[in-house]
Amino acid sequence: MNTNITKLLMKLLSHYQASVQDIAHEKNKIVKEAQAKIDALKIEHVKKQINQYDQSGN
Repeated sequence: MNTNITKLLMKLLSHYQASVQDIAHEKNKIVKEAQAKIDALKIEHVKKQINQYDQSGN
């Protein structure tokens, strides 16, 4: 009986670990996508600043 409970607990732990890894993978993917969008916005902001500077005749 004890071995069956241990086997069940190990199986549950294995599924839990796989779920945690899946969540971590998705989180990392979302963070990378968000960082790429932030970087693109920063680049656009700098481009606008450069254009404004150029148009001001400096």
